[in-house]
Amino acid sequence: AAELQGPVHTLYHPLLNDWAGRAFFRGEVGQLPFLGYGELARLSRENSMLHGYMLRYGGRIDDEARADWIRESYRSIGPLAATLMAQWMSEQPDSETFQRVVDWVERADFRESGQKVHGPQGLERVKLLQPFFERRIESEGFVTPEEARQATEFFSDFYHHGAPFDGDQLLRIWGSCREGRQDAEWCQEWAHTEARKLDARSETELLEECLGNRYVGEKCREGLAQAHRLVETGASAAPLP
Repeated sequence: AAELQGPVHTLYHPLLNDWAGRAFFRGEVGQLPFLGYGELARLSRENSMLHGYMLRYGGRIDDEARADWIRESYRSIGPLAATLMAQWMSEQPDSETFQRVVDWVERADFRESGQKVHGPQGLERVKLLQPFFERRIESEGFVTPEEARQATEFFSDFYHHGAPFDGDQLLRIWGSCREGRQDAEWCQEWAHTEARKLDARSETELLEECLGNRYVGEKCREGLAQAHRLVETGASAAPLP
């Protein structure tokens, strides 16, 4: 259905047996192509083993079972475990079991692509992924094109079919993208200089105007278009201008 290119694993040519063995001894984790769009996202979600397991228990999972599953995910699939934690954070942030797992993650170190990642770093990533599970219509504030672009990268890199992101939330983030905000120090210097001119407004008023001068520019418009293509067709986003 995804029309992916490349060699295919079959019973007669069990390529994954060889590749998985090599990855195991090298301590590496493979990365699947992004399939979190359109009909593929729906099929992948319905066919995920986690979805099937949860259906057996009324669509929910016991906190203790969830904790064990996430701990094992950190040991096995590494980075994608952050997605599972972010989903839990959005659903039950006050759960005592969740807080115990947060404490466990904070004390632990993990390996990603041969590099050590400390627990606090992993928790920061969880917080950045959590908005993809929210059901907001509007954003709380504006974001820069760089922040929105990071959200796009996180959406594709950390998409998990057992805990799928909401594509509308990525579009919401890009919808709050604004350009033109100046550095606070630069604005202070500019306002101070301008306020000394004849008939100029007060320095405070000029400073507020400088800091609030934001607009939807080319980077925001192109980024939003790329985000639409990603969630609708899976097209990879090109670098922003």
